[in-house]
Amino acid sequence: MHKTKLALALLLGLASVPAVAQDIKVGTIFPLSGGAGPDGQTVTNAVKLMVQQINDRGGLLGRKLTVISKDDESTPAVGVSRANEMVAEKVDIVIEGWNSPVTLAMQPILARGNILDFTAVSKSDLILSGETNPYAMRINSSNGFDAEVIAKYVAQTMKAKKIAFLTQNDVYGNGFQTAVEAEFKKMNFSGEVIMTEKFAFKDTDFRVQLTNIKGANPDRRHRH
Repeated sequence: MHKTKLALALLLGLASVPAVAQDIKVGTIFPLSGGAGPDGQTVTNAVKLMVQQINDRGGLLGRKLTVISKDDESTPAVGVSRANEMVAEKVDIVIEGWNSPVTLAMQPILARGNILDFTAVSKSDLILSGETNPYAMRINSSNGFDAEVIAKYVAQTMKAKKIAFLTQNDVYGNGFQTAVEAEFKKMNFSGEVIMTEKFAFKDTDFRVQLTNIKGANPDRRHRH
C-alpha cells in the first residue's frame, strides 16, 4: 500500500468512528535531554501547540487529540524502547526524528505496530529507502537533496579546489559526506578532498579536528 493510501485509510477509519470515541493519540519521540534536548523540546512544543489549536477548533473529525511525548536521549537503543512503548500505548501516529540513527532504529518497530510514522528532521537517505519502513514519510529535506545544493555551491560559486570535511561519525554525517562526494564526481569536480576529520554526535570539544583542518589549509570563503 502506498504511503498516501495508508494515510487516507487512517483518516477514513477515523471518520467512521462516532464522535464519542476515544481521543486520537499523537506520539512524539525526540531528544528531550542531553545536547540535542533544547532542539527536541522545541519540536515537541510545536506539536503540542498545533494540537491545542486543532482542539480549540473542535478537534479532528469530532475527536480531540492528545499528545504523548517521550525522550529518545539521542540514543538508538532508547529510541527502540520508546517506540515499543508507543505501540503498547496504541498511539495512532508518531512524529519523530532528530537523529538519523535513532529514526532508523525506531522505524521497523513502528511499521510492525501499524503506526503512521512521520519523520520531522532526520536526514539520512536510508529513511525513505523502504528497507525499514515501506510507509515512511518525512517533512524535511534529505542528505541527497542538501548535498546536491551544497556541492554546486562549493564548486561553482566558491570555486574551491581544496575541500576538508568535518563529519559527524554516524549514518547521518557519513551519509552526507558520501552524497556530497558523489555530487562532486557527477560534476567532474576538478578539486580534491584533502582531509576528513570526524567527531561523535555527543562530542563537545572539536579543537583537535579544527586544528588539523586549519593545518591542511583548505580553501575557504572570506567574508567582506
